[in-house]
This record gives sequence, C-alpha cells and structure tokens, in this order.
Amino acid sequence: MKFWTQINRADGLRLSAVFTAAAVVIAVEIVTFQALNFVREYMFATQVLSVALMGIAVGGILAYFFDRNNSDLGIQIGTSLLPLSVLGCFPVVLRLSDHPIVMMALLALPFVLASLLISLMFNRLKPSLVYLFDLAGAGAGAFIAIFAIPLLREEGSYFLLGLLSTVPAFLMWSLERSRIIRRAAFLVAFLLFLSSAGLLVAHLARDPFNMMLTVETNRDETPLKAFHSLVDKNGKKRFELLHSRGSLIERIDILQRIDRKTGKPKKRYNSIYNGRWVDVVTATMSKKKGLLDFRLPTRLKLGQNPETLLVGPSAQGLTKTVYTLGHGRIDAVEINGAVVGLMENELYKKSGRAYSPLNLTIGDVRTFLERTNRKYDFITLLNTHRIWSMGYRGPPEYCHTKEALGSYFDHLKEDGFVIFEELNTNELADLGIRRFVNTIKATLRDKGVERPSDHLAIWEYWRNCRKTAWELGKCPPNTRMTFIAIKKTPIEQEEYEHLIEWQEALHERSEQRKPKYKSIKWQYLPQAPTDSYWSKLILADDIYSVDGIDESQHDMTPTTDDRPFMFDVFKDRTLHLSMLRDVGLLCLVLVIIPGIVIYTRRGKDARKQGRGAPFSQVVLLILYFAALGIAYLLIEVVLIQRLQIFLSSPTVSLVVVLGTMLISSGIGGYFSGRMNRKAVLGSLLIVVALTLVSYLVYSHFLGALMPLPFAIRVLCAVVMVAVIGFFMGVPFPYGMRLTKQKLSNRHACLFFGINGALGALATPLSILLSSLHGFDFTFMVGGAVYMLCLLLLLATGRTVEENHQGRT
Repeated sequence: MKFWTQINRADGLRLSAVFTAAAVVIAVEIVTFQALNFVREYMFATQVLSVALMGIAVGGILAYFFDRNNSDLGIQIGTSLLPLSVLGCFPVVLRLSDHPIVMMALLALPFVLASLLISLMFNRLKPSLVYLFDLAGAGAGAFIAIFAIPLLREEGSYFLLGLLSTVPAFLMWSLERSRIIRRAAFLVAFLLFLSSAGLLVAHLARDPFNMMLTVETNRDETPLKAFHSLVDKNGKKRFELLHSRGSLIERIDILQRIDRKTGKPKKRYNSIYNGRWVDVVTATMSKKKGLLDFRLPTRLKLGQNPETLLVGPSAQGLTKTVYTLGHGRIDAVEINGAVVGLMENELYKKSGRAYSPLNLTIGDVRTFLERTNRKYDFITLLNTHRIWSMGYRGPPEYCHTKEALGSYFDHLKEDGFVIFEELNTNELADLGIRRFVNTIKATLRDKGVERPSDHLAIWEYWRNCRKTAWELGKCPPNTRMTFIAIKKTPIEQEEYEHLIEWQEALHERSEQRKPKYKSIKWQYLPQAPTDSYWSKLILADDIYSVDGIDESQHDMTPTTDDRPFMFDVFKDRTLHLSMLRDVGLLCLVLVIIPGIVIYTRRGKDARKQGRGAPFSQVVLLILYFAALGIAYLLIEVVLIQRLQIFLSSPTVSLVVVLGTMLISSGIGGYFSGRMNRKAVLGSLLIVVALTLVSYLVYSHFLGALMPLPFAIRVLCAVVMVAVIGFFMGVPFPYGMRLTKQKLSNRHACLFFGINGALGALATPLSILLSSLHGFDFTFMVGGAVYMLCLLLLLATGRTVEENHQGRT
C-alpha cells in the first residue's frame, strides 16, 4: 500500500506513460534489429543497438532545454510524434538501407522522443520511481517483441507498436487543462491509433507489406538475397511467395518455383532464411535404398540401420537420405521453431512428409546432448549457423567449439562419424574452415588421439558447375561446399573403399545428368592424401607452417565456448576499431555537450534551488554515470550469451536475461530510494563480488544443473539474473538523487543522456573485447567498471540530506 499512496493520479499517469514509452522503444529496437538482419546482414543490424542508446542520449540533452519553467512542451512533442516515428521505422528499413547514415538518423527518432519524455520525468519525479517504471516497461517491451515477431512477423510488429505508441499521448494529454487543446490532441492520437490498427488488420488479412516482396536494396550490396530473384530481367515472375514466418532465430520464407515455359507452379519449393537461399523441398519421399547424396557418404552404413542425429534439418535437409539407409532411429534438433511449424503443417504433404520419421526436438543441440546418453552412427551438421555461412560475420555460436566437438565425440559409437558441411564461398569462409580443422585436431588430441589425421576425411562439391570447368578446376568460387568427416576411431581400409565406391557412384550418376556435374572431389583421405592445402593442413604439426596462413595476420587458435567466433580469423581489427571509433566520437560529443551545459549553468540552476557543487564533483558525477552505462551493458551482453546452452535457445536466453535483468534492476532502483550512501556502496560491492563468483563457479554450477527439467532451469536462471540485476539497479537512481541534491532537478536529464551515450559505446566494446579475450574477460571488465563506480561514488561525498542526518 505504501507504494501506491505515494503516487497521486497525475503522477500515476506520467509514470504509466514512461512505462509504455519504454516498452515501445525497446520492442522497436528488437524488431528493427531483426528486420535489418533480413534486409542486410548481422553486423550491419547490430548498429541499431548503438543508435537506440544514442537516441536516448540526445533525448536527455533536449529535455534540459525543454524543461524551462516546468513547461510541458517537450512532453507534448515527444508523445505526439512518437507514433509517427515508430511507424516510420518500417519504410526506412525497407528503402534506405543503402544510405546507412540517413537510415540510422531516422531510426533514432523514436528513441529520442521516448527519451525526451522519460528524461523530463526524471527531472520532475522521484528518480527511483521513474527508474522502476522505465526498466519495468523496457522489460515488458522485450517480451512484447519476442512474442510479436513469431506471431505477426516484423511487419505486423511495427504496426502493433505504432498502435501501442499512442498510449503515452492519451495519458499525457489527459493532463492538459485546456479542453479544446485536449480534445484536439485526443483526436489526432485516435486517428494515429486507427491508422496503426488498420495497417495491422490489412497485414493480417492480405499481407500487402511483406518484406520479401517490398524491400529495395542495391543488388551489389546484397547479391545473395532471394528477393532479388523473384522476377527475371524481363520482369517475368520466377517464384511465388507461399509462406512467411517470423522468428528471433531467422525469418523463414517459402518460395514456389514457376515454370519458365508454361508459367505454372512447380512442385518444388525453396526455404529462405533471413532472405538467403538455404534448401530445396520436394514432394517425393524417396524409397530408393541407399539414396546417393553428395553430403553424406551413405555407403558407409548402408543397410546397417544406423542411428542418426540431424542437427538443423532446416526444412528437408538430409531427412530423406537418412531415411533410405535402413530402419535406425533418426533424432533431429532444430533451433528454429518457425521451420518446424511449417514442415509439420503447411509443408507436411508438400515435403513428402519429410519430418514424419524424425524424433524432433526444438532447441539447442548442446543442451540436447547434455541431457541424453544415446550414441549415434552419424551426427550431421550442415551449415548450422545463424548466418548464411561462416564467410559472413555473425553472432557467437556454440556448435563448432572444442567443447561442442567433445560432446559430439562422446555421443558417437566407436565407428561413428560426425559430418560437417560449410559453404566455402569466400576467403573468410575458407580461412574459417581451416581454423575449424585446427579446432578438430586440438579436440582429438585432448581426447588422447595421437594421429588426428587418421580420423579425418575432406571432400568438396561445386553447385551448378559444368563438367569441363569442374575437370579444369575453374568452377565459380562462390558455389563451393567443403565437407569434413570425423571418425571417432581411425578410418579403416574397408571404410576407405566404401568412400571411393560412393564417389564413383556419384560420378556415374553425374555422367547421366549432363551438363551440370554433381560429383565430388576428395581433398584428403588418410589412405590417399592429395596435394591440396587441406591435406597439408591436416598433416602439419603447426598450422602456421601451411601456405596461405600467416601468423601475423591470421588467428587460427581453436575456438572455445569462451571465444565462439569461428569467422574471426583476421587479426586486423580495422572493422571493430572503426565501429568503436565512430560510436566513441559520437559519445564524446554527447558527453561534452551536456558537460558544457552543466559547467556553464550549474551555478544559476543550483542557486534557484539553493544548491551548488564544485566543478570537481560535477566531473566525478559525469564519470560515474558514464561508467554505469558501460558496465551494465557489458554484463548484460555476456549473461545473454552465457545462458544460451543452459536454456536451450538464444531466444529463451534473450527473454530470460533481458526481461529479468531490466525488471529486477527496476525493483532495485525503487528500493534505492530508501537507501543511504553506505547501502548503495554496499550494493556496488556486491555486484563486484557476484561477477567474481560467477567467473569462478559459473560453468561448474550450470553444468550441475543441466539434468533439471526446462522449467526448473528457467527458474534457476531467473533467480541468478535477478539477484545481480537487483543490485545493478541500485546505483543509477541514487546517482540521479545525488545530482538533484548537488546541482538541480533540471540537471537529472543530462546525466540520463550521458548514461545512454556510454551504453552505446558498450555494444561495439563488448564485441571487440569478447572476440579478442573472450566472454569471461568481458564479464570481469564489467565487474571492474562497477568497482570504478564505487570509487567514484566514494569521491563524490554525501548528499545534502545525508550530511544533515549525520550532523543530527
């Protein structure tokens, strides 16, 4: 009851507006990130995270200039324009991705406007209350986006958020004293509400805004995206869009081929992940025994009823090939639930019931293997990345690390094989595969294998290559696929003969299907090494002695769960540093501007309220809020990554960590309103201690909990994150209270902006630190920065109220 009695009706409306605005912009951030992943690439999409925090910083600065004589002009502008800015994000993403500066500036608008409202509330209301509603709203926004994208896709999510973004306008304009102005504002907000609702209904009924059909980008910038191939050069339709599904893993679109001669649809379908071609789905379910497939050496286990684990069947995949090998058990693990939904419903008959023989689990393969004792003849991983291939920079992934390989080997039968497929389309992919081979060799040695070269086989295949070009070795480089087979025990002579027999069978079939050549080329077999660099790589004791690998330029160290970046093979950090530099320069501007304002205005604003602070303490406060912005994001990012395997999915990890951390931090911020300086210092010390404890016992603790049911594991993760999140939420609102005491109420918004600006810097900084030194190091840096916050708070001294209490 005490909580509600301290909030009157007007403040309740203001805090509700804060909650809704925070929810909307966090959801916009997540939806825009997913939309940019579809339109462009992962690294391009990550920029929106910094843009969001930059927008918050700009909104904080603007709030200072709008907050004159308690004017509501800033609040009215922010809430009125927020719906338009949210709806505007969708066409900006669709049409302006080729102009990134303009695009990012426009995408920043909803964050600027929401921050304008929230910053002004920090000035006027109790910081601990505003912080509670701000972070609780942000947590709710994360849940909204995470559930809206699978249900409505990115397009519908924007329209839903446009609808929700009118709520702050209704709430804040209800406080307007002039009846005429209030009614006019309500009418405008209602029209925006109806517009968003109409767009959402049209999207659900007719799907006229589907991104696959409406996006426009430069083909040179996105040459491999499927939306460039829907029509031919003459404008004739080549594909029909059948289905689209939103997913926080990857968006899925299903295209049906159109016969060029007859113009009629074929019974042949393509699955598209985030705009990229992935697999072909056909209606026939082959009954041919030992179906030949260049991706899997079927002759090794033909007729033996092999037990198989398909990691990422990704629509049709290898399901039909494995089905023809016998009557063994076929397990499959698919991390993208959108694919499973399509294959078990709309594509069930169209795929020839491809998933019917599978024992299917939706989730992460590492979690699946941690919770089963089953052993397999085959474990297959065909280009199992959340990006198109390792030739493109993407998010961390845990399917190709030493720990992952060790788990695969532990779940193989003695004569079992692990099969990897990688699209070897460019230099980055080729070097990434070489690094992966080195990871395989290191893992085998850790397992006690003296000669890893006896356990490996490598072959390559070129898609859409004519036989003459294939024989001359002149197939297009972007059509190459590299396969790696790893056997738990050495490859025997009999198995070698089966592999050669399989290759010859593929060759004979290919001869009958001219002009395209569909056979394979062996690059390494233990019994018959070739002159290729793959053979040299496998046989070399030192990977850096192989031609094409330079220790001064390339990082070929085995990938681990702490540094799960297969594609991070170049030691040149120009890209990371340029991102850090660009964001850092903007951060510097967004710190200098409020710093100048604070310095030049601190005396006048403070004297109005009978307060004042020496310049040295102003500098300490700026550093304090800047450090908090960096530290919070560093720890949050690492926790999201670290809990993926424990919680079975990156999506679940995002939901649990982001939602729990924001809400628990908001609660911690609320209780900070009752804390004195010693209690806040103690909270900072607890955060530092928790980061150290997490670093020391994290992996052992989570490993011991893996056998627990999923719901219990989620509960354990919520408790773990909530504890540290609660104490991480204490320092910020206390700092705002300190600012109001030492300077003025009006200065609070400037420090809110400074905190947001440095939070933007934490995004590229976390990427750089994690790729260079690993997640553990990044996590400890976050703890160290919280220690710095503790020292800065010690140096700032007590508030006026606490000094008075001490004297009393």
